[in-house]
Amino acid sequence: MKRSVLYLGVCLLALGCRPDAAVQYASRSVSAASFDRIEVYDRIELYLRCNPDSAGLLRWEHNTEALDQLSAEFDGQTLRLRDQNKGRMTRPGQRAPRCTLNAIQLASLRILDAARVQCLDTLRSAALELYQGSILNQELCLQAGQFYGGSDNQSELTLSGRINIISWSLEQGSSLNARNLWCDDAYIRHYTTHDAFISPDKQLVAYLFNSGNLVSQKPASIRSQREGPGSGQILIKP
Repeated sequence: MKRSVLYLGVCLLALGCRPDAAVQYASRSVSAASFDRIEVYDRIELYLRCNPDSAGLLRWEHNTEALDQLSAEFDGQTLRLRDQNKGRMTRPGQRAPRCTLNAIQLASLRILDAARVQCLDTLRSAALELYQGSILNQELCLQAGQFYGGSDNQSELTLSGRINIISWSLEQGSSLNARNLWCDDAYIRHYTTHDAFISPDKQLVAYLFNSGNLVSQKPASIRSQREGPGSGQILIKP
């Protein structure tokens, strides 16, 4: 598979000196190649748009000296976003690098290290796989037929929007808050001690392996089924 690395060098724009950190910031923008999978690493903040009327557009923003070391790597249909700056984790007072990206019909999203993803509008997909491995909390607004994946870090995933089916696994102290996610069917594998929140309309199947409960605002209208050796329960709390 052909592999190319793109160090973005288009449309340099100085944004001025920030008095709080005395650091000058700049941005670079470029049209992105075709992709349907994203992997975001390091301490990057990724802002996602979903505009079917626009071609893929990728825009970096960071301090001027470090901007050239932010990389967007295209490998087939996968886009990998990385911060190649040395010592990037030793600058706690500096703002994290930001990437704004137009993503249409995304199939897979992997959030790693200390990356954070935010939706600027609703993220739309026929079927979306998510892996939340970042140490930071995430908030996503979705519209999808199927949504599946898992989280395995000490962080919370907050979901809103509309999907048909969710299949999700919570491991290693991760949390799920999907109170505002409108869904038909939910299949949840829950391995933690935290309560998780989800409110399916039709079916709820919970595999509970620890003391954490699965809390729903209303009972599922067709089926509510609990399995697994844990002490956690399905709770109804309007």
